[in-house]
Amino acid sequence: MKKISWLFSLSVVLLFHSCDRPAEVIPLKGSAVFSFFDKDRNTGGRLADVPVPASILLSIEDAEGKSMEKDKKLALQAFGQSYITEEIELAPDSYRLTKFLILDAAGIVIYAAPLEGADLADNVDDPLPINFSISQQSNTQVSPQVIAVGPDDTPESFGYVSFDFEVVQGISTVSTKAYVKMDIGGILYENVDAHLRVKGYDGDNTLQWTKDYNFIGPDDNVLAVKSGFHHYSIELVDKWGTQDIQANIAAKDILDGRADGPLPVTYVLTGSKNPKKLMSYVTSRERDIVGVYRPESTIKNYNMKSLLRKLLATRVQRCQK
Repeated sequence: MKKISWLFSLSVVLLFHSCDRPAEVIPLKGSAVFSFFDKDRNTGGRLADVPVPASILLSIEDAEGKSMEKDKKLALQAFGQSYITEEIELAPDSYRLTKFLILDAAGIVIYAAPLEGADLADNVDDPLPINFSISQQSNTQVSPQVIAVGPDDTPESFGYVSFDFEVVQGISTVSTKAYVKMDIGGILYENVDAHLRVKGYDGDNTLQWTKDYNFIGPDDNVLAVKSGFHHYSIELVDKWGTQDIQANIAAKDILDGRADGPLPVTYVLTGSKNPKKLMSYVTSRERDIVGVYRPESTIKNYNMKSLLRKLLATRVQRCQK
């Protein structure tokens, strides 16, 4: 009996042991965040009116030169007087940052970190590539020096073949054409003077910028619109009691259709209003002196058809005399 009990216990142990699986090894990872230092090569500060940074475009290689992240876009968040990205997860290892561009809300490159050997590389202390390491369960911050993209700069001057984005060199405003026409009582008035208002919004449709313009047409139909926002609206403000708006204009459309670009776009704003109803009219009849008329009667509160009938009847009666 004891022998049977011992064999049973052994079989139970072997059964459970045979069902055990080797524990999975979960590799521990670290993370990295990215910020930047603006190092203007001329003044030591920011270029005037550079749009607000919105995201970073970067590329990362491992120590063997294998691409780990190519043209990775990370959103930027304001952190005090600087900006920092969301976290990016990386396995513990050594890496190289090989591309680093700062974009505004419209996806335009406004800052760039130059590469070694580029014309602008001497303007920063440590040009790309920049080496950094990731440790287990750590958060590494990488902060390259960048230079604002100036009016005479090209991607090649920073060491890049291209920025992969359209670059409007060093501009803070986009020249945008507008056109105002009014239909008042069936009469078309074109290129009239008007009060226009342009607004810039972020990606959450929150108003970030607004400017009013005294539009004078047709001599001055170009509006200097501040760049760097997600989308825009152009509004006709109370012209002769009418209003109109061109809403949700994408930043890319504003840029592509700029007045000094290859395919300029004109944003048309139109006001329309029915004619006012006349409250009275005056008929007259000819006196003895040829060509002299005097008021005969006044009729109030008529409609147009009634007026025409009455005027026609008066004209017929005069002609019959």
